[in-house]
Formats: sequence, C-alpha cells, structure tokens
Amino acid sequence: FIENLLKSRLFDFLLLNSIIFREDYLANDTRYGLSAAVCTTNVERGAEFAAQFDVGMTHINGITVADHANAPFGGEKNSGLGRFNGRWIFEEFTRTHWLTLPA
Repeated sequence: FIENLLKSRLFDFLLLNSIIFREDYLANDTRYGLSAAVCTTNVERGAEFAAQFDVGMTHINGITVADHANAPFGGEKNSGLGRFNGRWIFEEFTRTHWLTLPA
C-alpha cells in the first residue's frame, strides 16, 4: 500500500512539477499576445524562451513597448489582426484589385 501510495504521489508531484514550471505555458496562458519582455542575464536562453511566446513581438532586456517605423508592429490572439509599419502596412491595409475597362 505504501509503495503504491508513494509511486502515486511521486507521479503526481512530477506531473504537477512539469506542468506548473513549464515557462512557455505560463507565458502563453492568456487570451492576449501583443508584446512581451524577457529580463535575463543569459541572452541566448532568453531568446530561446521568447521564441516560444504566442505574441507579436518580444524584447530581450528591454521594455514591452517599442515601435520603429520599419518594424512589423502587431500582436497575436486578441491583441491584433496583423502587422503595420514598413512594407507590412501595405499588406494589412490595402488589397490588390485588378480592374479592366473595355477599349
């Protein structure tokens, strides 16, 4: 009985531990995804971590709000429908339409 109980509790702990401490799950457990920031002393690990985010932009060791004229600003999920700035603005706010007229 004790052996089964210990195995069960150990399994519960390991399962719970692997779920709770999955950083990407915690970071993505939201309906929104405009911007994120990762503050770290290990920039390489921070970039690997940030690549798992469901957001439009992530800043390593920077603020969450940054807008540059040629950067694709926009979000994911309930935080946006596309990107704007630079060439992305044409793709998001215009459409291609071919019109012909008789000669």
